Amino acid sequence: MSSSIKEDRAQSRHPLSSIRRGMQYVFLAGTFLIGLRHIMPGESSRGGAFDAFCPFGGVETFWIYLTTGQTLLTTNLLSIAILISVLGLSLLVGRAFCGWMCPIGTLQDMLTRWIRRLSGGKKNPRRGIKSKTRIRYRSLKKLIIGCAI
Repeated sequence: MSSSIKEDRAQSRHPLSSIRRGMQYVFLAGTFLIGLRHIMPGESSRGGAFDAFCPFGGVETFWIYLTTGQTLLTTNLLSIAILISVLGLSLLVGRAFCGWMCPIGTLQDMLTRWIRRLSGGKKNPRRGIKSKTRIRYRSLKKLIIGCAI
């Protein structure tokens, strides 16, 4: 058995990892239900778009709100409040939002576990940590620019 699989099992035995994974799945299910509620026809679709409940909705509408005083059709001032809350939470406790609440982080964790199983337990089967970090920051930069446009 490779060392990375042993490390994963040791981490999964930690009491916080099961709580974290449970919270991730709850937030992922909640996100799915908010998105589903929005696309359903009728009275229930009036709850607002998913963008209104996501911090990146705040990124999308922040500049437009500053320059025109109006929000986008799919967002509102709640999006900016959520963005500020997530930034404040991140300053206080680090990557807690991404690791415990963000549905994209949950999907990334699921994909990482799946890739490790397929690759025989290697932590990073293709490249080193530096290139992975560069890819993450480039992706974040593109996402923020794409949301702001």
